[in-house]
Amino acid sequence: MKKTTAQKRLLPVTLLLGLVGLLLRFWLYESGVEKTGLLDGSHPANILSYVLLFLTLGYLIFTAFQFPKTGNGNVPGSNIAALGCMVAAVGLLISNIFDLAQALDTISRICAILGLATGLGMLYLGIQRKKGQPGSLIVFTVVICYFMTHLVGQYRSWSAEPQLQHYLFPLLASVCLMLFAYHRAALDVTGQSFRRYIFLNQAALFFCCMSLNTDNWLFHVSMAIWMATDLHIPQQKQPKRLPIPKNVRFCLEKLTDAGFDAYMVGGCVRDSLLDKTPQDYDLCTNALPEEICEVFQDFQLVKSGEKHGTIGVVIEKEVYEITTFRTEGDYTDSRHPGWVKFVPNIEEDLSRRDFTVNAMAYTPKGGLVDPFEDSRI
Repeated sequence: MKKTTAQKRLLPVTLLLGLVGLLLRFWLYESGVEKTGLLDGSHPANILSYVLLFLTLGYLIFTAFQFPKTGNGNVPGSNIAALGCMVAAVGLLISNIFDLAQALDTISRICAILGLATGLGMLYLGIQRKKGQPGSLIVFTVVICYFMTHLVGQYRSWSAEPQLQHYLFPLLASVCLMLFAYHRAALDVTGQSFRRYIFLNQAALFFCCMSLNTDNWLFHVSMAIWMATDLHIPQQKQPKRLPIPKNVRFCLEKLTDAGFDAYMVGGCVRDSLLDKTPQDYDLCTNALPEEICEVFQDFQLVKSGEKHGTIGVVIEKEVYEITTFRTEGDYTDSRHPGWVKFVPNIEEDLSRRDFTVNAMAYTPKGGLVDPFEDSRI
């Protein structure tokens, strides 16, 4: 599975969205919306702020759907991801030590104590990321519970704070962070919910940046750093190496050394994937029949199928059929098509086959070619 363009641009897009959130937040402050409140539609800055907000969220959704639905395997370890977890841990510990000293009621104390436990858990996650290991479900559970207490805190400020933006963005940040932690844990365990993870990662970063000038700015700074660094790129599926007899491998290498593409195709690929021994091997290439003959000019050749693009190469008394990439008409008998047309690539050749494992090809260097995987039922 090749990396998509969206995957290659994930980090700069994430950082850009964080910057957009930060700049928008400061712009709201400088424009005077902080004084009038986002609910007050009399200020002209409100219209543009809403437009920017919805455009950003729309782009987040669009970006997320460019990724595969699921990730493959556990998150790879990286020094950047580990550093992000540790920075988040320090931010949580400092902010919650301060909150604990200022705590006036039971809910605030519980939140601060849980925040300290979360900070220690984030340190542990950083160590696990450094080692390239998945995070602990227990730690993620503590993190989720901590973000839930933030939701409670935002609800408590609903009636006490007249300015909507003072609790709206922290509220949205807490929701996204809580759901992000859940999907982060799901990725480590099952590799599922990748699109949701991407969306929540970037949405949480955006809303954390929008909440930077609130009282709990250190928490949002540390969480924004975590979102920007703790990115999950699915491990790429390593192509299964299929066993290839030496004479078949020789034919493939002979063609590729001459500058042509060459593949095993059809039933031999199907049987090899099922760990069965193929009865015969069909090979195909972009070399024309006369070019195949030139490549194997030192060998005995069987040219009875040349007009259909097939040349037989005799090696150690065995005949190995090599066929030029082609499309074809209906079969007039059980073996021969009514007409053939040579084509330049393997995808067009595979398109003439049924959309099963027969429409798959394999090459030692490039691995499995399966252009119709999504069409297969």
